[in-house]
Amino acid sequence: MGKELATIEPPDPESLGPAMLALHPKARMFVIALVEYGGDATKAAAHAGYSANGNLQSVMACRNMANPKVLAAIREEADKRIRGGALLGASTLIQLTMSADTDSVKLKAAVELLNRTGLSFVQKHEVVHKDERSDRELEAYITMIARKHGLTPASLLGYDPDKETIEGEFEEVNGSEGLEDLL
Repeated sequence: MGKELATIEPPDPESLGPAMLALHPKARMFVIALVEYGGDATKAAAHAGYSANGNLQSVMACRNMANPKVLAAIREEADKRIRGGALLGASTLIQLTMSADTDSVKLKAAVELLNRTGLSFVQKHEVVHKDERSDRELEAYITMIARKHGLTPASLLGYDPDKETIEGEFEEVNGSEGLEDLL
């Protein structure tokens, strides 16, 4: 005959989240057993009270593991367990930071501890892209892109590169006259 299974107590409904409450009692027991026994679905099916027939337990394990409601409940219970283990993790990090045998282990533990308390090391990378094209090359490129997309180059450049340069009036200033005298 088969081995006698350890009994799993049904959870208090007040301690359950919405995903667990959405399951029928046997599926709830399956989830509790799965979390309790480390993910062995067939073993969880046996502990949840599915048939003593090993093949049927495997079938029910597969069905449960494919059921979106059961998967949501597994996630809910696993999340609850992880949040509950936060204190253990923090205590272990503090203990490692204080008592590690090597400086490298102490450093790693201290960095992890700081990361989890919001005092993480910030690494800043500055990337500079230098465009070494001349003004004329950039103007030609912008003109080509504008035309390719049906735009006028003047709308991007602020002037029309196809028009001649406008000549203005100017007066040469020699070294003896100051700028103030011209105004």
